[in-house]
Amino acid sequence: MKRTVEPLPRVPEALTPPAAPMAAWPLAPMLAGARARGVADAFEWLGLAAILLDERGEALHLSAGAVELMKDDLFRDGGRLRAHDKLADVRLRIAVSAALRDGEAEDLVLPTRGGQDELVLRVAPIGGGLGDDSCQLLRVIIVLDRVAATRQRRN
Repeated sequence: MKRTVEPLPRVPEALTPPAAPMAAWPLAPMLAGARARGVADAFEWLGLAAILLDERGEALHLSAGAVELMKDDLFRDGGRLRAHDKLADVRLRIAVSAALRDGEAEDLVLPTRGGQDELVLRVAPIGGGLGDDSCQLLRVIIVLDRVAATRQRRN
């Protein structure tokens, strides 16, 4: 006896739900958080001072090393990284905006309050396709270092 399989009836397009983007999946926030957490863990493991920013330029994570290097020169204000020095604050905001908007990396050398050393920040967008992933919260990484002042400050 030969069996035949009848095809399923076609569902009208009007009743078919639209394909949801990846960000609409219920697991998307958990996946995004897990990826950012993995990057944060890698920076901690490497002993690098890093700050991870989201698409709004708000801090997702500050490594212990970053908190130590920030001292009295950088702080968080409503989630955003800020500098106490007004000019340094403007330069920092411009660098973060350029990384988010244009995908441009920039190295900043900021004076510290004590004047004995300088704070070096490498502001870099996430590249290599990772930044285009709708399940990716992490958009910018700032790596910090503190070095001895190399130039005379003008008053």
